[in-house]
Amino acid sequence: MRRDIIKTPEGSQTPTAEYLLSLSSAKSESAAEQSVKDLKKAISACGSGFETTPSGLTSKIRSVAANKSDLGDDGVDFSIEYRMGKKVRYVVKQKGASVIRVSAVTASSLEFVAVPSELVTGQEKKLDKAADK
Repeated sequence: MRRDIIKTPEGSQTPTAEYLLSLSSAKSESAAEQSVKDLKKAISACGSGFETTPSGLTSKIRSVAANKSDLGDDGVDFSIEYRMGKKVRYVVKQKGASVIRVSAVTASSLEFVAVPSELVTGQEKKLDKAADK
């Protein structure tokens, strides 16, 4: 599942931030836990940047940094700055066998914007509700 959420101030037509919400499932709860652990290791190992080739286009990542958060062992908050100046902040959180990923970017993409905790907790509540059915 993937969903875009655009934040636009009341009375304005110009968005200030865009959030991309993605929900994926792992084979098991332990596999989802391991994916978050692996991501934390990758963030630590790739702090000074790297190159990636998604969809055949090469992107150069200038830096990757973990942000302070209260997500605990089952989540991570981190920022990526591309060499071209684009700045994106991510929160990835494991909930059971699911992984919630939310990215946040400003309209200009030139500054970091935090992922609202309400987006993550809202998705956690939806997963809890689905599990109760």
